[in-house]
Amino acid sequence: MVALKFTGLVILLALSLPRLSYGKGVAIIGDSFSTGAATSEHLRFDPDELWDILKGQKSLNPSEVPPQIKQYLGQVDLDPPFYLKNSSREFSGAFDWMVSNIYRKFNQLFLNSEQYSWAYLLAKKLAYAGDDIYIAAENGARVASILRQADRILDHLQGHLPEEIFIFFTAYDLCAPNVNFMTTAHAYQNSLLKGLKYLVVNGTPPEAGVRVSIVSYMNMGHLLLNSSVLNKEVTAFAKTSTCRTLRQNHFMPDEQAKNVRNLESLYFSHALPPNPAKYCPTMFGVPPINEDTPSKLADLDMSKPVYTDSIGRKKNEEIQSALANHVRHYRHASKNAVEHMQGWTQKHHPRKKFTFQVLDQTELIDFQGADIAQDCFHLSLDGQIKLSQVIHKEFLEQAKIK
Repeated sequence: MVALKFTGLVILLALSLPRLSYGKGVAIIGDSFSTGAATSEHLRFDPDELWDILKGQKSLNPSEVPPQIKQYLGQVDLDPPFYLKNSSREFSGAFDWMVSNIYRKFNQLFLNSEQYSWAYLLAKKLAYAGDDIYIAAENGARVASILRQADRILDHLQGHLPEEIFIFFTAYDLCAPNVNFMTTAHAYQNSLLKGLKYLVVNGTPPEAGVRVSIVSYMNMGHLLLNSSVLNKEVTAFAKTSTCRTLRQNHFMPDEQAKNVRNLESLYFSHALPPNPAKYCPTMFGVPPINEDTPSKLADLDMSKPVYTDSIGRKKNEEIQSALANHVRHYRHASKNAVEHMQGWTQKHHPRKKFTFQVLDQTELIDFQGADIAQDCFHLSLDGQIKLSQVIHKEFLEQAKIK
């Protein structure tokens, strides 16, 4: 009897373990654009909507396949991917470990829609099952997190690597209190190299090898200058607004917009969704110039309008110029990292089959209002599909060349 119980326990433990298929699969390293954060139309600056999500009355994950995905992928099962947990090597203490895992789970439940992300859609387009899709990306991540995310892949796959790895950082290295604190090109390239070398040194590639694709930085100017995005209508704080108005108000409600169904929801509305003007002041702390009325900028604590329209316009131009320069340098750094890794891997680990490439067609994407989510920063489902289409097309073209 004891032997039977023990055997049954072993079987239950075995069934509860994740199904790992070494040599197959696709892993994604990146930020909230790769987790599907804020992609759901339900996640908006609306206290009542957020309250419904927190109470479980509305879900960010699809109950059925949306028509846009059916048109892109055809009849497909949206089986969930693996949203990778913190690796055992990230443990630094019981309290930090608990908080980190709670934060990760909170993001997964109340911010992310992984099955709507470009990464998941691309993997499905490449015919991977959910069990073979590993999302190591995390919300708000900068390129410096690549080492931590790479380790999560190795930890989950017990030292093995999948056949495809995509690396895509989109915006957060541009986010800082001011332009002087944005990630430098030198630091960006060094972080990439550390993460790539960590994978090569510590990972066991499948027999056919590993292909690592670094997706190039997008043109973030569409969030700042594109009139289609700025004039996009969104539901925010119990009324219809536009992205331009939200940015001018620093994504906070005016006094007339506080009529809500649940007073409790107002507390959460100051934290969910995260306020772009607070976590990315270099891009969203300065309101856009309004062509119809005089525009004003906020002072350093964003509490009092102090600048005239001409000064505001000049300040916008300076910030946009700095952002554009950083994006160009990041793109160049990605190409340098790939060139370096090809030679370095052949020299130091000639028996390991690694291929490194840059997918740069994302630099040309022109996002419109319909492609932007309700938070006026992340991508909507249409935008995620557009991004997936561009990456998929170039990925197949690169595969033919090689």
